[in-house]
Amino acid sequence: GLELQPDTPVVPTIAVRGAGAEDLLETLFELLMSEEGLLNNEDEEEG
Repeated sequence: GLELQPDTPVVPTIAVRGAGAEDLLETLFELLMSEEGLLNNEDEEEG
């Protein structure tokens, strides 16, 4: 299943913005991709 890490500030941030389901799904997808290392995140140094 989809396990959200509490270290991810993106989720609560979007929740506050009141983003739609599509935005949430898109962000979750990006997070999953970033975890797989498929995306080049400049914040990879964190953690």
